[in-house]
Amino acid sequence: MIAPNQTRAKRERAAAGPSSRMPDLPFRVELWDEEKRGVERVVARAHSESLAQAIFKAACEQFPDRHLSLWRGRERLADKED
Repeated sequence: MIAPNQTRAKRERAAAGPSSRMPDLPFRVELWDEEKRGVERVVARAHSESLAQAIFKAACEQFPDRHLSLWRGRERLADKED
């Protein structure tokens, strides 16, 4: 099967990848490793502070024995100690 002819703009968007089309998500919820030496993973990212706070609260319930932190860029907004 022959692929349909793509327009130049469509080819450029596809080459740029999905990250170029995602909006800026300044808030993030981080799950720290058990020794609290570093971030194990980013649980979620959010566009608004209210959504980030709700995600942080849910993550605290999901990971009751782990350290979590909520950030806006380089500013730490909240911590949950284990």
